[in-house]
Formats: sequence, structure tokens, C-alpha cells
Amino acid sequence: MFGDKINDRESLVGALVEALDSAMEGFDVFVDLTAQTADVFIPTEISGEPNTNLDGHELVWIEKVSSREGFEIMRDFAEQYEGDVRQRLARALSGRRPFRSFKDALIEEGLCDTYYAFKDKAYRELAESRLQDADIDFVDGKIVCSEKQHVDVFACEEED
Repeated sequence: MFGDKINDRESLVGALVEALDSAMEGFDVFVDLTAQTADVFIPTEISGEPNTNLDGHELVWIEKVSSREGFEIMRDFAEQYEGDVRQRLARALSGRRPFRSFKDALIEEGLCDTYYAFKDKAYRELAESRLQDADIDFVDGKIVCSEKQHVDVFACEEED
């Protein structure tokens, strides 16, 4: 879905959720006003390929989901439970490698689907907030940014 041309506001939010969820360390997230897409930017140093397809495009860079925000989503999920399940999830978050430990605890408790639905809802809220922060909306069938200070025209680096 992300990377595809966006035709409505719900698709914009959905594509941004996917991009936010897919952005690894060293990657960035953007909304491309020229192509009408939301996507993940992979720097040339990582991909080995120049981003010539973006040359001259108007991009709005979107703040990625921080580790802290991801941790808070897991903590909020754990806090909705009581008893042994809550203790197991909290213990996973308080130890070494909390992200991995939490995932293992979800598997053991049979809560993966429930957690991923919870996480999707939280990411939708974050996506909505990020769009608002960047003054991006869907108007008259197009993604628009009402504040031009958020818009960068991408210039592909020259190859040596």
C-alpha cells in the first residue's frame, strides 16, 4: 500500500502507518506531494542505489516512531491486562532486550493478534498526529501541505 498513489484520506493514513511501521534505523519516512504517495526513504549509502526517482519531487519528511513511543505502546497494551498476563508482559518489558522479550511473551500468551490490532490503532493515532504536525491533509482529491516550510524539493546527489 505505501509507495502506491493515494486517492483518499483513509489511504493516506494507512500508507503512512505502513511506512512508519517499516522504517528501520537509518531510513526516513516521507509524503511525496508530487507523486501523491507516502513511503520510506532508503539512503543511497544503505541501498547502493541513488534516489533519482525522487529528483525534483516535493517531499514532506515525517517523524518516525521512536523507540520510546514503541515501548509506550507495548506498556499500554500490558497495562490493560490483570494478574499473571500483566505481570508476564511487564516482566518482559523490564528486562534485557525488552522488544524481543515482549514479542516472546506475546507468543507464549497467545496475544499476538490482539497486540497487533492494538499496535495498528496506536500507529493510526500517531500517523494522524504526524500529518497534523506537518500540516498535511487530503483536499479535493489530493495530498496537500498548507505550510510550505514543511516542504523540501528533493535534489538527488550527483554521482562521482
